[in-house]
Amino acid sequence: MTEDLFKEVLQGPIHAQIGKNGLTDGVMAQVQELVKKRGMIKVSVLKALAEEKSPSEVALEVEKRTKSFLVEVRGRTFILSKRRFPLQRKKRGLKS
Repeated sequence: MTEDLFKEVLQGPIHAQIGKNGLTDGVMAQVQELVKKRGMIKVSVLKALAEEKSPSEVALEVEKRTKSFLVEVRGRTFILSKRRFPLQRKKRGLKS
């Protein structure tokens, strides 16, 4: 089931965007609520923020602050899940 949900989220629309104001408390609350409600979401980092911080850094910080699990990073988009997803870190597009 998790594999099907991953494919659906990957091909579906973006659920949240993180813009030039960065990782505000409001954005974190919205992301946390969406993950809790949907189980898995796709988040986009807008170009203004991506020029300041790498999208993988943003994704790791969002993962930590929302107590969710990072599934994958592709370009400026990443996927978060409520439950741990069985992928190795290197396959998720992360450096460390």
